[in-house]
Amino acid sequence: MQVKDIMHKGADCVAPDCSVQAAARKMKRHNIGALPVCDKSMLTGVITDRDIVVRGVSEGRDLAKTKVSEIMTAKPACCRQDADIQTVARLMEEMKIRRIPVLNRNEKLVGMLSVDDFTRRGPGQDLLAEILESAAARHV
Repeated sequence: MQVKDIMHKGADCVAPDCSVQAAARKMKRHNIGALPVCDKSMLTGVITDRDIVVRGVSEGRDLAKTKVSEIMTAKPACCRQDADIQTVARLMEEMKIRRIPVLNRNEKLVGMLSVDDFTRRGPGQDLLAEILESAAARHV
């Protein structure tokens, strides 16, 4: 099974010069915890709710004036839509990440893959349990 078979197709993005506050509002509106950061449709980073708290709020930044590019995770791990899901699951496990941007062969963002996608459409509970356990371990 390939990533494209279980991923969330399409993804809302924010620009690197978007304010962190605007990005957080977009996350709230769409009930998501991460947004890809794209510059002219090319993935340049990812901003997560955790980035906002750890690199923004905890440092006392003015989130209305702070740009996403200042606190995002630059050069995030990503995968191809035609990648094998078990291979990507192992990558997510090793890197202890819960979400990963999905690119096509032209390096354009085509979606996101999250642990939740494995629960809804994935191949088996054993693989899911490993990913969930590993992703959660990062935050213990």
